[in-house]
Amino acid sequence: MTDMSVPALLALLSTALYFTYLQRPLQVNIFLNACAQKCLTMMRYSTSNMSSEEYETVKRIFWSCFILESDILIELEGVPQSGCAAMESQIALPAKFHTHDSSEMSDLSTLYFLACISIRRLLNRIHKLLYAKKWVVPDMNLIKELDLQIEEWREVLPPYLHFELTEITAPARNSYQGFLRQRYLAARSVIFRPVFNFVVTMHLRNSRPPGFQDAVTNAGLCVEAVMLHMNNLRGFAHTVVIDTWICSLSMAGVVLVLYIAYKTPPLRQVMQEKYGMERIRASVLELQNKLDGFMRSAPEISPSVKQCVEMIENVREIIWRDEN
Repeated sequence: MTDMSVPALLALLSTALYFTYLQRPLQVNIFLNACAQKCLTMMRYSTSNMSSEEYETVKRIFWSCFILESDILIELEGVPQSGCAAMESQIALPAKFHTHDSSEMSDLSTLYFLACISIRRLLNRIHKLLYAKKWVVPDMNLIKELDLQIEEWREVLPPYLHFELTEITAPARNSYQGFLRQRYLAARSVIFRPVFNFVVTMHLRNSRPPGFQDAVTNAGLCVEAVMLHMNNLRGFAHTVVIDTWICSLSMAGVVLVLYIAYKTPPLRQVMQEKYGMERIRASVLELQNKLDGFMRSAPEISPSVKQCVEMIENVREIIWRDEN
């Protein structure tokens, strides 16, 4: 905690990663903060004392802290921040680095890391622009622009990481591609969620303002994205070891979106026409089983992850009871 060196950074990051495996985000945040602040200090004041390899290592550790901290801050806005987000535009991106025995895999690993950084930055932008203030009526121009940006991100992925929308439900060719596809679907569901909220609010008020039917169509894109996000969750090493806590909250949100859509007639019609309630119930049950397995992979069960799994089970049972 006091040493200012690359081994100290690696120790702090490794400890943070260990707590992600234990599904304990507050402890993760403590060690990420310490690690990220050391990174910022070393890159500003100690560059002359570092070799090029050490400097590249510090950069990579910084960006790892940025990704992990951003994931936590989306769910726990009140925890202390390290300053990563404020400094990210001033820190150089990772360059080539020897991470694997094969130089080809090292290059692919670097490209994957850059793709993870860029999608995380885009997710941060989405949350900042769409959720920093309460919109009475969603800004469809902004939503369309962010949707365009996420599509442009997908289009420029290199072949090893790229996926087509026509193959979005097919098994991923590799874990790198599979994990990026999960991030992409998460982003799409978040982009269209304000329109979903608008449709639900107008329905509760028994109001049909101009453009309401177009809003229902766009809200249907949110339902489609959350369904694809739920069905594409896979037990990749990154997902299970690092993202179980994040995934549990995200997937609880996904299931609640489906439940609210189920209770909102205009959106329920979209669900029934596109998927059918039997398929939705089966998908929720499969999701519940996956998260239960992820949760039990750690030595102790996280109370918050357990609560999310129980919430998903309750929603599935309510839908089943209502349909019968």
